[in-house]
Amino acid sequence: MDLRKLVGDPGEEPYVFRRCDFTEANLRGVNLRAAKFEDCRLARADLTGAFLDETTWVGGSAPFLVLVDAEAEDAVFRGIDLANSRGEAR
Repeated sequence: MDLRKLVGDPGEEPYVFRRCDFTEANLRGVNLRAAKFEDCRLARADLTGAFLDETTWVGGSAPFLVLVDAEAEDAVFRGIDLANSRGEAR
């Protein structure tokens, strides 16, 4: 599912996603700077080229997550299953 049009640039407050299911979501190039992901599922989600600087990922699972060319400076990953994910975040 292509969610790029639904997720615009964050305003003054960062996005907070709790127990969301982003399975197979197309989030290529989306600006999620400083967003918080709590117990979310991102199986096979595509975050190619996404802006993930200062994001926080706590719990949840993201098997086969695609992070090719994503920017993730100062991102924090705690307790999230990233099994078989691919790509290198910048």
